[in-house]
Amino acid sequence: MEIDLEHILDAAEQCFARAGFHRTTVHDICREAGVSPGALYVYFDSKEALIAGISERDRAEFADRLDALANAPERADHYFVVPKVVE
Repeated sequence: MEIDLEHILDAAEQCFARAGFHRTTVHDICREAGVSPGALYVYFDSKEALIAGISERDRAEFADRLDALANAPERADHYFVVPKVVE
C-alpha cells in the first residue's frame, strides 16, 4: 500500500482545525487519514513535523500562485487600487 503524504497532511489539517493542535492526537490524525501510527511515523516524527509539512505545502502553493501572477501576460496591477498621493 502506497502512502499518500498529501492525504496525511489534509487529515492533519482537518483534525487541527476541528480540535486544535494541542487536543489533536496522532491517533486522531491516523484515524482521519486511514493509516496506522507506524505508517505515519515513517514520514512525520511528530505533530510539529506535520505542521511544518502543512506550512511548507501552503508556502509552495502560494509561491506558485504568485509566480503565475507575476508571469501572466496581462498583469493584475489594474485589480489593485493604488491611492493617489496629494501634494
